[in-house]
Amino acid sequence: MNILEKINLVRRKNPIQDYCIQTIRFIKLLENSRVLLDLIADGDEKSLGEYILDRHYVITLIDSVIERLGMMVHDACVLVPSIGKDLYCQYDHHKKYAQNLLINSQNYEKNISKSGSEKIEPEYKLLANVLEWLHGDTSETVMNFIKYLFLNVIQDIQSLEKLNNKNIVKNNLKTIKDNFYLIDLWLEPIFSDQKQNEYQTKDCLPLKYLLMETEHNNESGHVKSNLSDIVWLAAASEFQISLNTWHKNYKFRLDAISSGHKKSDFIFTYANLSVNLKQILPEGFHIETTKDGQLAWNLGVSPKTIEDNLMFIGQKLFTENKWRV
Repeated sequence: MNILEKINLVRRKNPIQDYCIQTIRFIKLLENSRVLLDLIADGDEKSLGEYILDRHYVITLIDSVIERLGMMVHDACVLVPSIGKDLYCQYDHHKKYAQNLLINSQNYEKNISKSGSEKIEPEYKLLANVLEWLHGDTSETVMNFIKYLFLNVIQDIQSLEKLNNKNIVKNNLKTIKDNFYLIDLWLEPIFSDQKQNEYQTKDCLPLKYLLMETEHNNESGHVKSNLSDIVWLAAASEFQISLNTWHKNYKFRLDAISSGHKKSDFIFTYANLSVNLKQILPEGFHIETTKDGQLAWNLGVSPKTIEDNLMFIGQKLFTENKWRV
């Protein structure tokens, strides 16, 4: 066996490594979506009329949205290449729509100059049209495209049965609680025995917060659930976590960064419709519900709020078992 065959053999025997790479790429997609959602929120704030607004701001907003949306499409295509053609087709549609917004705004401004009639100022008219494009009542908004993109990506990568299908038995993963398994997100995920357990999780702040209320409310220190066959898999690093379930009916995913920096920290969750997401999440989450699943973001809040929200979610998941719809 030559060296290339050995490398390929190692790779085939290490799907955990592929899972970690996939998780890191998904977190990158979330980081880009966070910036895009911040742009939308800033546009909403500027539209209230409490700021001096000029055309340059609105044009910059449009350009920034298109640029960040393109990054998200690229991230999604890296994760799920099969949806690339569809996503880029829709992305091109949004670019053309944005161009038409600018053309229509120029025509509107010319008409005002000719007629001299008192109408809404052009920059506010343009911003209103941009916000309608971003998250208005029509079906072809940027927000609907974001939901479509995420649901297509998650439905492809969510299934943890892929690990089981490759004969990755749970006993080969680091266990920290009953039915709760750990992968180190950034280090080489070599299979190990269960003796490596809790010490490494103490270095992951988001996981520490998720399990804090569980430790306080459960003398045995075990994560429990009213669904006995739920299995949890946490891909963790010092400030990041991606938490998933292995249950065939209840799909739940949580990705979070808790670094102490407001501009970078966030919590994202996905759940299928069998999960009572509103019972699991505290107030302050932006929830989008579709026929294919539920998406929720917690952005732009203080590091302390991120910590408190992770503790709240952990309590609902592992102590109170707020699962069923």
